[in-house]
Order: sequence, then C-alpha cells, then structure tokens
Amino acid sequence: MLRGVLFRCGGNGRWRAAVAAADRALALYGYEEAAGLLCSARSAQALDPRCGAAQRYQVVMAHARACRLAGDRDGQLDAVDRACRAADELGDAELLGRAAVGTADGSVWTIRDRGVVHPPAVDALRRVLRALPEHDSDLRCRALLTLAGELHYAPARRERDALAEEGLAMSRRIGDPALLAWAATTAFVATWQPVNADRRWRLIDAALADESRGGGDRGVVDEAAWVHLRTFRAVAGLETGRIAEMERDVAEAWAGAERLRLGYPLFVLTGLQTPWLAMRGRFAEAEALLAEGAALAERTALPAKESFGLLPLFVRLWQGRAAEFLPVARALFAAVPDLSTAMLLLVLARTGHADEAGAVLDTTGWVPDGGTWSGSFDLSVAAHAAYVARRPALAAAVYRELAPLAGRVAAAGSGGAIGPVDAYLALAAAATGERDLATRHADAAAALAAAWDLPVFARWLTDLRSSGDF
Repeated sequence: MLRGVLFRCGGNGRWRAAVAAADRALALYGYEEAAGLLCSARSAQALDPRCGAAQRYQVVMAHARACRLAGDRDGQLDAVDRACRAADELGDAELLGRAAVGTADGSVWTIRDRGVVHPPAVDALRRVLRALPEHDSDLRCRALLTLAGELHYAPARRERDALAEEGLAMSRRIGDPALLAWAATTAFVATWQPVNADRRWRLIDAALADESRGGGDRGVVDEAAWVHLRTFRAVAGLETGRIAEMERDVAEAWAGAERLRLGYPLFVLTGLQTPWLAMRGRFAEAEALLAEGAALAERTALPAKESFGLLPLFVRLWQGRAAEFLPVARALFAAVPDLSTAMLLLVLARTGHADEAGAVLDTTGWVPDGGTWSGSFDLSVAAHAAYVARRPALAAAVYRELAPLAGRVAAAGSGGAIGPVDAYLALAAAATGERDLATRHADAAAALAAAWDLPVFARWLTDLRSSGDF
C-alpha cells in the first residue's frame, strides 16, 4: 500500500516520498515494506541527476537499518558498503565511520559468514580510526569494536582481542547504557570462543543490568537491543551450563522478538532450543520448531542460514535416525571438507561406522581448533570419533583441550548442542585406556543430564557405558 506513494511522485520527489513512507512503515514494524521502499528510493535516485553522494548516503543508511530489522543481513551489509563509498566520495571521515560501524548493528552471530574477512570494511574502519581524534567518543568506541568483529576470522586473534578490550573499556568510561549494551554484544561476537564463555555471560549480564537502570521509554531500536541482549545471555547460558537462566532468557527473548518481528534473534533461538527439546524427548515440539524455523529461513537472508538444513540432524540423533543424514554428511564433506569434517564424524560415530570414521581422521589429519566458537562441539565430536575408531593419540590430545570445559554444554556456539562435555571427556579417557577416569567423567555427565532434564541423552550415555564398560 505504502509503495504506491512512489508512483504518485516524480523526479526528486519520488525518492523523498519513498523515504518518508519507509519511516511510517518502520513505525508500524513493517520492516520488509520499509526495506522495499528504500530499495525503490535507491533506484529512483539513480534516475535523478540532481541526486548526489549526500542524498545517496542518507538513503542507503536508512536501507541498512530497515534490512537489519527485517532480517536481511545480506542487504544490510551491501547497503553499508554503498554508504561507505558515498562517504568516501564526500571525503567525510565521520560519515564513513557512522556507515562502517553499521555492519555490527543487530548481529546475533559473527558479522561475516564463517571464514570470511571483508577487506573493504577492514580498510574503512582502519582509516576511520586514524582520522578520528584519539579521545573517548561514541564513534571511536564503535569503530574499535566493529573492527574487532570484522577481524573475527582473520589470523589476528591478539589484535582482535586487544581492539575488543579497548572498545569495552572506552564504553565503560563513556557510561551511556545504550552504548554499553551495543559494546557488550559486539565484543561477545568478536571474541567468541569456548574458554571465555563465562566472561561473555558476565559481560551481557552486566549490560542488561546497566540497561535496566537506564529506564525511560524504549523505541523500537532500544527494544530490539534488549531482545539481542537476552538472546546473547541465553546463548552464553547454554555454553556455560546455566540452564535454568538460559530457559528464562529464551522465553523472554522469544516473546520480545516475536512482538517486534525480529527474524535474526528468532533464527538463533530456534537453533538453540531444538536440540535441547530433542534431548528431553519432546520430539513433537522439536519438529514444530523445525517447521517454524524453516519458514523463517525462507524469508530471511542471514549469515550461514544454509546450515539450518542440518538442524534436523540434532533431532534425528536422539530419535535413533542419524543414519538418514549419512548421504547429506558425505556429500557435504566431499564438497567442503574444511567446514564439514565434524558433522560427518558425528554421524559416523553415532551410526557405528568406525572404519570410515578412522579413514576420515587419517586422511584429513583433523585436529579441531578449540579456539573457535564451535570449539566445544568440534572437540567433543573428535573425542567420540577417536573412541569409536580407536585412535588413542587423538583422544589424548583432545582430552587436554576439552578438560577445562568440564561441566559445560558441548555446542557449536548457539546451536548444535549434544549434551554435557563430561560425556565426551569420558569417551576420550576410555579411548586412552583410562577406565577409572572415564567412569568419573561419565558419572559427572549423568548427574548433569539429570539436573538439566535430558532423559534421552541419559539413556544414550547409559548404553555407551554398558558397551564400553566404564
């Protein structure tokens, strides 16, 4: 309906009318409508010879925001790139900075897809930091943290962590609750790895406390920030084994995301909840959530959303139907082995294909990196594969990296939960012949499964212990 405004105006008025209509759509939570209107405004600007870089900047910045709220991450990142180019045309470092930090806005996952570093974004942020005064400011803080996020997949972990620390410290000195909330979520994503999960939980918890003290009425962006904070605390709650807190945060974040029609948090929360429901034997609810998630994936353009096709595996595992995923896992491994080794080994281990698991381990020489967001999942899968394939050297190496994560959940960041880490420590210990140690870890895993109400997982663990005598 609102888009009809475009065709009642001509020339310069057409794109300005579209921007005004988009503002009205956003006020009514019509994010997709607003994004469409602003895309049309961009097209109209291209036909307007009077439209310069300043006007293009205005529209693509608005388009980036609408795309973010609509769950169109690809559209958001493209609009930010265009805004950066318009700012460069204008020679304005502050405008460039305001655009460049937009890649981190609204993200509930890494800024880029796995393994991707976007050089134009990194270059723009470095130029912004050189141009800005070195004293504390909102923009400098955001540029530091966004650069840390853009470097997530770069071989620059020390620089990334230093940038995040500097940005967080600056946000605390400035003290604005909105900035503190944004900084906490951006640093969470930039530095995401299992060993700092507890620190990330405390970071988000503190930001929620600061946000609640800020008071006042919230607009849609502030409400969205609150939903993102709750989502992140739910994720860190999963990672650290704070399951009661996780469940409260999931419920709060889900309700807020549904009310505000925020696809990105809903997508992440779907991936978080589905495996958990399956390990509890609540298969009908898990299947219903899968269906909701599939519909959501169809109407969004989010990072790594193709991985949603693997989410049913984390239901089938606990239904005794993992073998259904063997053809998919083998095909993925053939196409992108670097990104799918853990998934194939998980299916092979769960279906008893010991020889094939051993062959995959031997041919790839796979040793998982525990320092990535998927580290606890990858290490746990490697422990299970080493156990079934009888690879004691690998089991010993994995045990050393996995041991500090005892008492936590084995998960690939926000999704792919496969139960307590302790169960996989038991498998690694058993693979090295340490039966007493394996028994102690298995007892701890059984206790956690009971505390977390995971009866299906508990039965699987009991069967494993019976067959492995630990």
